[in-house]
Amino acid sequence: MTIAVNVSPLQFRRSDFVEVVERILTETDFDANQLELELTESTLLGNLETAELSMLRLKAIGVRFALDDFGTGYSSLLYLRRFPFDKLKIDSSFVRSIERAADAAAIVHAVVSLGRGLGMKVTAEGVETAEQQLFLRAAGVHSMQGFRFGRPCAAADISLRVAKPDSFRIADDESDLALAG
Repeated sequence: MTIAVNVSPLQFRRSDFVEVVERILTETDFDANQLELELTESTLLGNLETAELSMLRLKAIGVRFALDDFGTGYSSLLYLRRFPFDKLKIDSSFVRSIERAADAAAIVHAVVSLGRGLGMKVTAEGVETAEQQLFLRAAGVHSMQGFRFGRPCAAADISLRVAKPDSFRIADDESDLALAG
């Protein structure tokens, strides 16, 4: 199981950010290979060299990185080449529009193709309907998140879902679809 953590630009720009992450991993005995840090494009602005070095240091111990909300910020393709991202996350604004806007559907297809071509996993955010889920699966998205798969809930409910994932399935007209992926 992977735990994804959103990192704010202020957090990431701290001079001791890498050390803080390393200390927390050590103190909690958490496997760095199970940690995914989600960064937005704006997080990288300012000092590209420092951002790159921080990411490479954390990547060396096993931490993974996701480029969050892809397509809504500066969307520089330079970021995809320069920084060691493992995953692209398609912003929910594109997902919401795929059923009614051909341009949004085309952008989703392009982002999936780009991510796969660069060896990255692609996640779609904001999936709310069976139709969106089917479209995204057909487009080649690796994983999905959104209200289609669950609403915010208490920690105990999450533990139950992890312990018994088969008891939390989503019925669909065509088949019984798993929660994510």
